[in-house]
Amino acid sequence: MLKRGSGDWGVRLGDGDDFTEYLCSRARLVQIYFRSRPILPDPDDDRILEVAVHTGSPIATFNGRDFCGSESLGIQSMSPGELLAIMGDQR
Repeated sequence: MLKRGSGDWGVRLGDGDDFTEYLCSRARLVQIYFRSRPILPDPDDDRILEVAVHTGSPIATFNGRDFCGSESLGIQSMSPGELLAIMGDQR
């Protein structure tokens, strides 16, 4: 998914691999308890939202409409391009 359409938003294919490697090196397992369920239109997305709430992380997605309502829990959703721009500013 990360590589699909990457050229459309100015990212090389290798950047997706680098990002995935970085993400895996920084990831940690999180137990989720579904305290905020249900809030999103698709119940499967609630699990992603719950992890974001637990970790205080934004959600990077190609379809921000899926996460409408996440703001009520203090979670920002953004496109992968927006996330990469933020990450680039922090280098």
